[in-house]
Amino acid sequence: MMQSVTQIQDNNQQEIYEPMEIAEVFVRYYTNLLGTDLGVRKEVHPTIFSQGPRLSMEQQYDLLRSFSRQDIKNMAFSFDINKSLGPDGYGGGFFKNSWNIIGEDICTAVLEFFQTDKPLKQINATTIFLIPKVDNPRVSSLYRPISCCNIVYK
Repeated sequence: MMQSVTQIQDNNQQEIYEPMEIAEVFVRYYTNLLGTDLGVRKEVHPTIFSQGPRLSMEQQYDLLRSFSRQDIKNMAFSFDINKSLGPDGYGGGFFKNSWNIIGEDICTAVLEFFQTDKPLKQINATTIFLIPKVDNPRVSSLYRPISCCNIVYK
């Protein structure tokens, strides 16, 4: 089983062996594939609002209400315990089984984020794994990116 990418072809079909240059090939590939941030979103055309069902006032208010500690617990307990672990090494089962110990701290961290709009750097971490689509992939397009993020971040 391959643990790291030791060589890759760039856009000019040149073999790249240096780890930082290999990383740059992947960054360029996915930046070109996914595009860049457009900054400002386009406005929604007014006719869209007249089509389809609308939210009731109660539903609209429900979207605006603050999260409660129970909401956070419900979300934490909704994660599948069989999913892969995050980069912090913890999965859904850990949070469910140790909620009586860590629940208060988790709720405090999540609620603080919604009050300050600043997540803890330790929580805001995602690891991207490149999974080969074929045996011995030679170009970046033959890898599938899979992201693993911390459960609290989700």
